[in-house]
Amino acid sequence: SRKLRSIRRQANVLAAVLVGISLLLAGKFVMDRVPMWQEAKRQQLGTMAVVKLMESLIELSLERSLVQVTLTLPAPLSEQHRAMIEQQRRKATAGFAAMRETLTLLGTPQARAFLSDFDARIAPLGVLRADVDRQLRLPGDRRDAAVSARWAAEVPAMISGIANRRTSVRGPGDMVPAAVSLREEVQYLAWAVREYGGRERTF
Repeated sequence: SRKLRSIRRQANVLAAVLVGISLLLAGKFVMDRVPMWQEAKRQQLGTMAVVKLMESLIELSLERSLVQVTLTLPAPLSEQHRAMIEQQRRKATAGFAAMRETLTLLGTPQARAFLSDFDARIAPLGVLRADVDRQLRLPGDRRDAAVSARWAAEVPAMISGIANRRTSVRGPGDMVPAAVSLREEVQYLAWAVREYGGRERTF
């Protein structure tokens, strides 16, 4: 009947209005939450990068210690020690690559600035490694003491310089959760104890 059709028409209009209101509210909810999700993702990437950086610096520190001790041995580098050194280099290289990938995903000006600074600080490492490799192939009494001294001085300074820049991956206004900040500080202190204690034992 005409009355029934009118009721149905009104019901359809009301349903359409309710759906429209629901979609508008859902859209507003999503739009309100998007910045929060983006910020959470940004903080996650920053934390991942710092964690990977410190892990990689530990691997580099272990390489530094291993090379420094090996340079004091009288015989040319053994295959066993060579394998140990190469393993440490692979771990450090892989870790730095993962850090770089994470900071590239982060894509902030601070992340790009950190990578630029990191590249400048880590650049001399390849030359230092090549120099010590040449010395390690020689008997102890034929090695250049200056190369050993450079390794002992420059690599620790490189490691410390990079570690001290770790917080610069974030902007000055970033709101880092207290639990995350505490975790990073504990990790840094654990690294510092291991790094500086390792240097003292090596010397």
